[in-house]
Amino acid sequence: MSKTLDDAGSNADEVGYKRPPKHTRFKPGQSGNPRGRPRKSKQIDDLIRRELDQTIVIKEGGREIRVSKRAAMIKQLVNQAIKGDPKARQFVLSHLEKHREIEPFVSTAADDAELLRLVAGSALSGAHGGEAQAEESLEEVLIGNHVSEDTGCECSAHEQSGGRRQGVEDADEQS
Repeated sequence: MSKTLDDAGSNADEVGYKRPPKHTRFKPGQSGNPRGRPRKSKQIDDLIRRELDQTIVIKEGGREIRVSKRAAMIKQLVNQAIKGDPKARQFVLSHLEKHREIEPFVSTAADDAELLRLVAGSALSGAHGGEAQAEESLEEVLIGNHVSEDTGCECSAHEQSGGRRQGVEDADEQS
């Protein structure tokens, strides 16, 4: 039942396993799926969006208010989380954590004054060991004008003690 053989010895018109008829074979440059895979139906997404955007009337605090169905669902979810529903609580908290905005720190004049007071107090008391140096200006400490020949300090307490820090004098006297 085979058809005629070519000069090369093969059956060019033979139809069988992995040999479709010539007229049904893809032509060169022609795709096997010309329209491609059908797109996912967006109709359901659109329907859900439209439903969630519709407004309804709910009673809250003894009065009626108009909100979207989306907002009503969020209110209900948050209320369930407050009542103790663990799934609702986990969903709300994870959503808040995922979409948390980090607020930049903006210092106020009071913050700056407190910071300067703390820095001045710790720098002066730590470097000099006395409360008398707290009157020295912070700018001198921060700018670097606070230098002495012996110890690297120009403050009035060092001039009174002969240019040495009080803590160093005390240690020298004990030894």
